[in-house]
Amino acid sequence: MWGFSKDFAMSGSRCAMIYSQNQSVHKIFGGTIGFQHMVSGVMQMKLCSMLQDTTWLDYFLAESRRRLKKNATLVTNTLDRHNIPYLKPQGTLFLWADFRSIFKDKPSAEEANLIFFKMLDHHIYIPSSLGFNGTHLTDSYFRIVYAIPNDALTIAMQRFEEFLAAY
Repeated sequence: MWGFSKDFAMSGSRCAMIYSQNQSVHKIFGGTIGFQHMVSGVMQMKLCSMLQDTTWLDYFLAESRRRLKKNATLVTNTLDRHNIPYLKPQGTLFLWADFRSIFKDKPSAEEANLIFFKMLDHHIYIPSSLGFNGTHLTDSYFRIVYAIPNDALTIAMQRFEEFLAAY
C-alpha cells in the first residue's frame, strides 16, 4: 500500500494505491472497494500532473529526504544525550522512543498517561503507544513525529529536555 498523504505531505488527500500480485489481496480489496471509494476526477488529474513533472518531483523527494534526515538526527541526538533508546527510523516521519527510564515505576498505562499529560504541560505533544491500535509496543513507547519545520522541532526538543529535568 502506498499513499500520497505521507510521501507528499498531502494529509487529507485520501488517495492511496494497493499494488499486489497476491490473488487473496485482489479478492479481499476487489470485493470491498467500489465506486464510492474512487478518487475524484479532479484529484486524479492534479495528482497525475504532479507525478508527470519529474523535475519538481526529483527536487521535492530529495529535499524531503534531506529535511527528514536532518530532523531525525536532531531527535535521535536529543534522545542519545539522555540515554533514551528508540527504534531507528528508516524512511518514516516519526520514531518510537522507549521512555522506560522516565517511568518512576514499572511502565504502566496509568503512568504513560501521566507522562503524556505532563509533557502537554510543557507544550509538547508526544503520544504514547496506547493511542495507536495494533502496535506491538509496550506502554513505555512514545511516538515522536519529526516531519515538522526544523525550528519548531528544535523548540520541541528543548521543551522535551525541560520536561525530563522536571519529571
